[in-house]
Amino acid sequence: MRPYIKLFRYLLPYKGLVITTWIISLLLLCLDGISVWIGAGFLEKIITGKTLVLHPGDGSFLTRFFDYITVHILQQSTPFKSLLMGAFVLIGARLLISMLRMIKLYIFAQVDETILKKIRSDLFYHVT
Repeated sequence: MRPYIKLFRYLLPYKGLVITTWIISLLLLCLDGISVWIGAGFLEKIITGKTLVLHPGDGSFLTRFFDYITVHILQQSTPFKSLLMGAFVLIGARLLISMLRMIKLYIFAQVDETILKKIRSDLFYHVT
């Protein structure tokens, strides 16, 4: 357990960046869920031509929330506008998800490289 405590001390100066990557990870999880939910409604609209009908008391809060978003995105004045809006929302969501993943990986790589540099220099100092 002691080696982990020593390694954890190297991470403490970067706790803000680590927490930021955790928050970005949670945001990515939510965005992935929303894009899948909207994508399912989008495919249902393409295949069957029907859209979801909201029922106020059905399901959990998240189910009702995702249904509300899906209905408001896919119920436009014409079917073409509905499909166009769904396509734009899905493409935009995927672009946002990709950008957030790149930011998360960049922050994590920066922290990782800085900690490794510090460990190497401390090890060199200790050996010499």
